[in-house]
Amino acid sequence: HEHYSITASRVRLIPSNEAKGIRGLDVNKHDQFDVWAYNCVLWIGNVPILWVPVMYKPGGGKFGWEMQAGKDYDWGYFVKAKKTFNLYDYPRITGTLYEDFYSRRGFGTGIRLKGSTDNTYTEAFGYWIYDQHPKRYEGRFDIDSNRYDLSLSHLNHITPRMDFRAHIEKLSDINFIEDFFRERFRRDPQPVTFADLEYQFDWFTLTANVRPRINDFFSEVQRLPELRMDIQRQELFSNIYYQGETTFDYLMMSWRDYDNPREAGNRMDPKDYESARFDTLHMFYYPFSIDWLNLLPRAGMRLTYYSKSSKRKIGQKEVDALYIVDNQGEGDPPGDVVNYDGKGGQRFRLVGEVGLEANTKIYRSWNNVKNAFLELDGIRHVMVPYLNYNYIPPPTVDREHLYFFDDIDRINEQNFVRLGLKNRLQTRRGMKKQEIYTWASVENYMDFQFVGQEDYDSNSLGSFGTIVEFMPTSDFKIRSDLLVDIGKGDIDRFRTDFIYNINPEWKLFAKYNYQNNYEQRGVYSMGSSLTEITSGTSFARRFGKINHVSCGLEFPIIKKLRGDFSITYDIENNMFEEGKIRLIQNLHCWELALEYILRQRNNDMGTMENQHNFMFMLYLTAAPGVKLQARQSMGGGGEGDDGGGGE
Repeated sequence: HEHYSITASRVRLIPSNEAKGIRGLDVNKHDQFDVWAYNCVLWIGNVPILWVPVMYKPGGGKFGWEMQAGKDYDWGYFVKAKKTFNLYDYPRITGTLYEDFYSRRGFGTGIRLKGSTDNTYTEAFGYWIYDQHPKRYEGRFDIDSNRYDLSLSHLNHITPRMDFRAHIEKLSDINFIEDFFRERFRRDPQPVTFADLEYQFDWFTLTANVRPRINDFFSEVQRLPELRMDIQRQELFSNIYYQGETTFDYLMMSWRDYDNPREAGNRMDPKDYESARFDTLHMFYYPFSIDWLNLLPRAGMRLTYYSKSSKRKIGQKEVDALYIVDNQGEGDPPGDVVNYDGKGGQRFRLVGEVGLEANTKIYRSWNNVKNAFLELDGIRHVMVPYLNYNYIPPPTVDREHLYFFDDIDRINEQNFVRLGLKNRLQTRRGMKKQEIYTWASVENYMDFQFVGQEDYDSNSLGSFGTIVEFMPTSDFKIRSDLLVDIGKGDIDRFRTDFIYNINPEWKLFAKYNYQNNYEQRGVYSMGSSLTEITSGTSFARRFGKINHVSCGLEFPIIKKLRGDFSITYDIENNMFEEGKIRLIQNLHCWELALEYILRQRNNDMGTMENQHNFMFMLYLTAAPGVKLQARQSMGGGGEGDDGGGGE
């Protein structure tokens, strides 16, 4: 009952190099063979459709092409096709061809090659399109019709202690990935180029790193090069522990190069700056206990040398202005740019730190608590109250004279205490070998700041944070975090994620993300780790308003027909960021998916408009098997094979 089939008068099956002996081969497993077929006829059901003299299918890989087609707001009508195949067994090399057509944009073509051995992995990718109507953005860039993406990645596990990693990527323009590879853009909007060689000794790690800028429409801190030594915490003598890191960098802050001049503000753009920087950090610890109380005092110092600096003071507000003006997504934002002047000469800065961590552990177990549905085999409650005090006196050089490359350059006076409480509910999991599983956890912490905050308008005393994780089963998970300004009592951030795989066919998720317009005082320590809810630099934290809710469901409809939908709604702007519904029909050896996406956006006039996108996808879910029929002559002639395959 094949839906389609290919018959041939002669078929050659060539075993792959990875097949182990003739007994390990199975003619029904097409990926074990390269297949050459002669005098071929393609059949749909019982109807012959096409004759082909010779057909070839390499072993492995996916059989057939994966197809997507539909109508997109930016692309117009489109057809996207890709085919993955094996080129060589060992080293294992696979290739993927991309052939795309967009009615508004033109034809695109590309190839991805992947090669691997026991200790190496290499991937090369190239894609090109002559864009007939490149989309214009509010930014100050001109987008040419000749658009492309070229990249090369390599990983080499040279020895058990030495690894080499590298990636280089050249893009035609700043919007290429967003225009044609949207899923990747959400994960990695600004790919970096780097080369990294690392060697792990018993007590420390040496790293040599180079990070140049290849695409001048991105702003990047170039490291040309960076040499780094990290010494993990270890005992020196008599309960004295040491941890340190030392780096030498030649750093270049390269702001993006715009095609068109700036018209707003003082019409100036951020100016590049560079400096050699030597930085070395040394921290010492003396852990001890007083009965039930664990104490860990620490003390250390950081010495940093800069070959160049600024005589003109650049405060936090001026630094913020550099990044606001550099943000190409804002078009041509207002504001005056004040640049470093480069006349400060060499600088030596010394920063010290003293601190104390204190904690204790309180726990109790209930071994008779059991529940099959919640996968409980006993319960243990662990409660860890803790305190972390940190003091960094004012550095010997004001940070307003130092070039800003990363957090090291922005260290200022710190004087805060964090009070926290960690709660964990644990149970046993596993049959033969039982392991401890964290069934639920809650962490609460509160920061109290004792120094002024000259960089911020807010007069907050600190923040209260809560992180909750509830994972009773592998199919059910809730994670939520909350951040509150202690001084004002305002909610700065609230986020919750809910995932429930009801069964293999029903899957549900829901998310809510709220973020206020707020400024947060960063807590920073050179010698201890601190839980963080928000990300970004430890010293410049200004956040804009976000209010999103999203949900989705995967569900069966009838036999071989299933669906899924998801919605992300922007409550702040009262519009659908994205609404998507998809139907997937299994057609025995094919799958057909129909998808509709609605996006709402504000156009250049500030009016909301609906963007409608339709797509259908058709791809194989099963590859043809191979059925052989022997045909023997009755006389003194030869033998031949009739072969065919179908699904």
